[in-house]
Order: sequence, then C-alpha cells, then structure tokens
Amino acid sequence: MTLAIRVDWQSGVVHADRVRIEVGDDGRLSEGVRRLCSPVEELEKGAVRYPISQKITFGGHAGECLIDVVGGRLTSVLILFDTIRFLDASITESKIVRSIGKASGLAVVSAHPTEARLGPCSWGVAEFRYDPRQGDLSLEMRFRGD
Repeated sequence: MTLAIRVDWQSGVVHADRVRIEVGDDGRLSEGVRRLCSPVEELEKGAVRYPISQKITFGGHAGECLIDVVGGRLTSVLILFDTIRFLDASITESKIVRSIGKASGLAVVSAHPTEARLGPCSWGVAEFRYDPRQGDLSLEMRFRGD
C-alpha cells in the first residue's frame, strides 16, 4: 500500500494521506503524521528527520518521503523518486519534472543541467535535483521561516 502526498502549490501546505504535515505548539511533528513515520533521526544542528515508513506516491510517481524539522519549525519535505533514469542533457528532460511542473501550474526554471525550480512560490522553494552518476531524482520543498 502506498501513501499519497499532495501539495497545495498556492499555500505550500503538504498532506500525507489527507493528514496535514505540520508542527504543533510543542515543536514536534503532529501526532497524525508521526504515526506514519519510522523512528526519528537526529541530524546536525538540532535538526530532526522523520522518514515516512511506507512507499509514497507524488504526482503519480512512487518514492520515499522525508520530513525535516529544525527548532520546532517544519523546514522541508523531501521526495526521493524511485525511478532511475539517466538523462542526456538536462533535468528538464525528466517526465517526472515535466508532469509535476504542469500539474502545479508553476514554471519550471533550470539554470543548471542537474537542478530545476518550480516557481514562483511565495511560501518557499520547490527544487528538483538530479544525480547524473546514479540517475536519482528528488524534489525538496523548503519553507520560509516567516
């Protein structure tokens, strides 16, 4: 069974299986989302990573999801896509990048062959990254600390 990840591209709100990914007043990830996660991982500089314990789908594409919280604030949601594909010239060749860009209604902007951003996003940054050595593609949504 897979868990669906959805993003409201206007507000930046992310849902995992219809549960909003957010941090509560206690500075921890909300209980509903924590139940979907594997044990928490401690990172550098007080960051905490919550890996969702089951496979996810995002925009119809399978992968894994990692949620980062720093200082009691949701800082990023990272999607690691399962599909391995070696691209010829640029990340913009990726069917995943094109389909998610189209579905979001945002422009896909790429100043480098291995990176592309969706934008503009008033809530932060949505950035695709491609590793040409391994054929891996990821999407990280980083949120502003307003």
